[in-house]
Amino acid sequence: MTFDARPDIDHGGAGMVQLQEMLLQTVGRQIYLLPAWPQDWDVDFKLHAPHNTIVEAKVRGGQLVRWKITPESRRNDVVLPATK
Repeated sequence: MTFDARPDIDHGGAGMVQLQEMLLQTVGRQIYLLPAWPQDWDVDFKLHAPHNTIVEAKVRGGQLVRWKITPESRRNDVVLPATK
């Protein structure tokens, strides 16, 4: 059985990458949280970012209710979503 044809799309890998990009994007040293995440989707995530950085967050009802960055020295590089 071969998986090198549509609609396989790398066993869901392409979809997972896009979901991660909706949660976290980086430009230089800046880390943008939730740049394209739908307001009505709740989520808990832990993602790795450049410069040995880990970002964890919880979103409920369109609000970022908790987030953590490791190492803490990268905190100033985080761009939080605008609150509504």
